[in-house]
Amino acid sequence: VAAIGSASGILGFEEFSGFLGRAGAVATFCADARECRLSFSLGSDVALAGPASVLFSGAGVSYRAGRIVSLIAELDTLLPLGAPVGEANGVLGGVAVRLSGRAWGVDLGLFKAGKAGAEPSELLPFLAASYRFVP
Repeated sequence: VAAIGSASGILGFEEFSGFLGRAGAVATFCADARECRLSFSLGSDVALAGPASVLFSGAGVSYRAGRIVSLIAELDTLLPLGAPVGEANGVLGGVAVRLSGRAWGVDLGLFKAGKAGAEPSELLPFLAASYRFVP
């Protein structure tokens, strides 16, 4: 479980009144705490931009199929929290394969995006690579 938050506020002005920052939390639950071959993750984050704030939420599942291979599925949403961003909404879902070692990781996936009242997107390819310094 992890949480983060930061905000700065400006109040009492006609031009702008509100907070800028973000707040969020994430939790991962393992089916077997010792090996964690199957895990479920939930996360939510609020981007504070005064009346143009939005909420990002997501849920995912990961299954470690082998020593360096995991299968991943994820569903994410974006919801407006104020009138200025009333049309900012969407859903993103997809599947991926993660190849990872002790200090490196590569995700290869396909995602599909959608928005209320609109046709879903074509399949969107996704590639992410990371390297972590591990002493």
